[in-house]
This record gives sequence, C-alpha cells and structure tokens, in this order.
Amino acid sequence: MNPVHRYSFNLPWPAVILGGIFYAGLAAYLFFLARDFAGVIFYCLIALSVVFGILGVIMLARRLVFPRMLELTDEAILYPRGFPRTRIITVPYADILRIANHCEGSQTGLTAVTGRGTFAITVSYFKEVDNYHAVKDFISTKTSVAMPRNGKREPLNWGDW
Repeated sequence: MNPVHRYSFNLPWPAVILGGIFYAGLAAYLFFLARDFAGVIFYCLIALSVVFGILGVIMLARRLVFPRMLELTDEAILYPRGFPRTRIITVPYADILRIANHCEGSQTGLTAVTGRGTFAITVSYFKEVDNYHAVKDFISTKTSVAMPRNGKREPLNWGDW
C-alpha cells in the first residue's frame, strides 16, 4: 500500500491579506457612513460593519488555525470543502465522470466532475507549481485520463463538433 500524498492547499497569503484589508476597509467605511444617519439605518450600517469585520477575522483565522491539506490516497481524493473549508469530502476515483483542464489567467487548474458535484483544484492554492503538476499527474494516472502537461487547451477544429 502506498503512503498518502499530502499537499498544502491554502489560499495564498497575499490573497488573505488583501481580503482582510478589503473587509476591514469596508467595515470602517460603513462605520464612518453610519455617523450621518440615525435610527434604524444607523443600526443596520453598524451591524453590516460588524459583519464585514467578522468576515475579515474569519478569513485570517481560517488560514492560521485551520490549514487545509489535499490528500491523495490509492482509492480517493480527500478534498477540503465548505465554509471555511474545514470539512473533508471523499471523492473516489471511480466516481469521477470527467476531468476538465482550465486555463484562465492565474486560475490554471483542473476540475473533476462527479455525480455529487464539481471539485476544482487550482494552481494558486499550492505553494509550488510542481505540487500541482504532481497532483494532476497522480489523478490522471488513477482515473486513466491523459491531460496535457502545458495547461493549454487544444484548438477546436471545425469538423470536431
């Protein structure tokens, strides 16, 4: 039996910091805006400010306290899912119906489609690009689906459709 392959699968720190700054700025702006109102609108704007502040804290705390791991076993992919992505979903290789390779700017990745849903594995969640390629090659081997290594789609010929 082969060991489990584990890969760190977290939102990159620059994205976490930018998201925290965005939520903090939005919370501060709503708090500033609430000063000009009274009554129900004042309390609604304060409540929204608190909600956005809490979302920023959750985003930072999730990255620090609950680091995510993508695990590949011989039978299945253990995929982190849900908010704040602390729940683990088991995706058996036999249940994968289709794998699509997508390349949209910095969001290069693969999407596995099963009967239970769609699971996206993007390169931006990995510390190193080589880890993404290792995951893609391992999944390709287990599902017997050959995927191009360069991450680009093949051109569509007129006769193909």
